[in-house]
Amino acid sequence: MHVFRSARTGRWLMRAFTTTEQCYRTQAAAARAGMREAKRHRVDLVIHGRHGRFRSKDSYGNETPVLDREH
Repeated sequence: MHVFRSARTGRWLMRAFTTTEQCYRTQAAAARAGMREAKRHRVDLVIHGRHGRFRSKDSYGNETPVLDREH
């Protein structure tokens, strides 16, 4: 899952897998929604900054805590 800013609208999108997108006014709201979905589906969540660079990555899958250094 990815959270990123739309270049066309300037709003924050949460893309689940390849087709599902949800639109949010703030990055924080999109990140919260992404975290809920990532936990539910046990997948990675990547949050991009305003200009598209990686800002944060967290795994909610079967990864060991040793490898997951962010949280």
